[in-house]
Amino acid sequence: MKADLERPSSRRRQHYYFAHKALPGLLFSNPGRFFQTLAQDGSSFLEYAWQQSADPQRGSGVPQTRSSLPSDGLALHLEQLEDGTHLALITLPPPQAMTEVYFAAAVYRPAPKPRQAALLRYIILEYGLNSFNEDLGTVLGEWDSSAAIHHNLGRGPAPELPAFRTTVLNLIYNNDKETTS
Repeated sequence: MKADLERPSSRRRQHYYFAHKALPGLLFSNPGRFFQTLAQDGSSFLEYAWQQSADPQRGSGVPQTRSSLPSDGLALHLEQLEDGTHLALITLPPPQAMTEVYFAAAVYRPAPKPRQAALLRYIILEYGLNSFNEDLGTVLGEWDSSAAIHHNLGRGPAPELPAFRTTVLNLIYNNDKETTS
């Protein structure tokens, strides 16, 4: 199936904004607080962030308010790995256009000692274009915590949570990119 280069409509920008701006912004601004909030308020916090993402202009004095897309499918899976790494796997409503996200993974391991690096990563599985054969499929991406830059990590796994989790674990343990928080 050759790619139909559909981009998110203005109504679908909520999906993009939530996954590519709101969630990484919340994570990178204060990772400890982000995970504490998820642990305490999980689904209701994500629902609130989803609703707020419908109108990223809110609070800026811009009077327009967009209606929110349904949050059907929005879900959270939290775990703490053996080495103390916190992992939040977030399932988003099913994507319908390129760059929309199936899953997001927030990864945080506090610095073991002062002046040592913490592990902080935000990895996503996007609905996108396979550049090799121009078929639609999945693309693995990552937002850089230090520069707000999106990196394309290439073809992603099947859009299934267990496959995404395995891919994330392989990325963080086989290519442990450490950044300061």
